[in-house]
Amino acid sequence: MEWGSAVIRRTERTLLHRLVLRGAATFSLVSVVPVLIGVLLVCSAVPKIRSPWVWYRVLLAYDVLPDALTRAVAVVVPWMEATIAAALIFGLLRRAALAASVVMFAGFAVAQLSVLARGLVVECGCFSISGGSPVGAWTLGRALLLSCVAGAAFVASKKRKLEGRRLSCEGSCDE
Repeated sequence: MEWGSAVIRRTERTLLHRLVLRGAATFSLVSVVPVLIGVLLVCSAVPKIRSPWVWYRVLLAYDVLPDALTRAVAVVVPWMEATIAAALIFGLLRRAALAASVVMFAGFAVAQLSVLARGLVVECGCFSISGGSPVGAWTLGRALLLSCVAGAAFVASKKRKLEGRRLSCEGSCDE
């Protein structure tokens, strides 16, 4: 009898531990990660906004887009980063901002992959637009990781929203 109750208590503790950890992980993905991504995007946007011509020259070195389009991207990207950052930090349209950050980080990864495939040596332009690290496996991996983390936060926020809806329905929702 004692052995059986000890196993039950241990199982209950393990289940409780899993629920707490799972809840903490979901909380982190939904609440903490977007703010951290937002702060990262602010750190990325500020140097580009302060020195738009230097940022433009970094983009020209990527040699991915025609000059006219490169100028437009040089203007739009820093402000897009800043807007997404504000939305993530202040919790405004957080899911849309997470989706936009997934696409943006994936776009950065594609541009870096293009540079690597063509064997170009180009500054990344990620956080420092002059004297920064060159595009390489590290910067590509970072962009891909950020895209995946933002995607995981996006998915977790959807699950959390659905769980909240299920709890608020209390059996009266027809779904």
